[in-house]
Amino acid sequence: MDKEKILTLSTKKPTKLESRYEEVREKTFQVPKSRVWDRQKENGFSTVPRTLPLIMVLLRELSAKKHDPSQVYCELWCRVFDRTGMVEITNEEDIAYASGYTAPSRSVRSWRERIDQLEKLGFIMTRGVGSAKYRYILILHPHQVIAALREDGKISDTWYSAYEDRMRNIGGEIPEPKHKTKSARA
Repeated sequence: MDKEKILTLSTKKPTKLESRYEEVREKTFQVPKSRVWDRQKENGFSTVPRTLPLIMVLLRELSAKKHDPSQVYCELWCRVFDRTGMVEITNEEDIAYASGYTAPSRSVRSWRERIDQLEKLGFIMTRGVGSAKYRYILILHPHQVIAALREDGKISDTWYSAYEDRMRNIGGEIPEPKHKTKSARA
């Protein structure tokens, strides 16, 4: 992030909720602001949807238990650059390991199987370059994907009610499906 942008973000007036939480943090934990991360001032942090844990539960529900892609999805979110939705894969072994696939003989294969699942479900799109099958991954807006999956009857009422409740609690809007998501290879 360039210095000008950091200066702009750091001088932005905190919201009422941010100010309240800062006050609670200082009184309750007695921890100064300098000991808490600020993604707008530091490298190495990512913005993720507040519904990510619920999305990971949904991914487990939608997939065979032995082929759960939720950890791969979480790892992609930790690698994505804000506002682009893009992840560039330069080393499949590294990302497979970080996704929890540590067996050298099958880690990349397991990771690729989960990537294919995520793409089939509509959460991501992939593009290859040369001999690399997965060079670029685009993470699609998860709430729009959820709307399409709900419209297709693929989401349980139990999960969806928890999702609606979480969206209300965070002040999020549940999008109407605009169009069905398609696989990048379709």
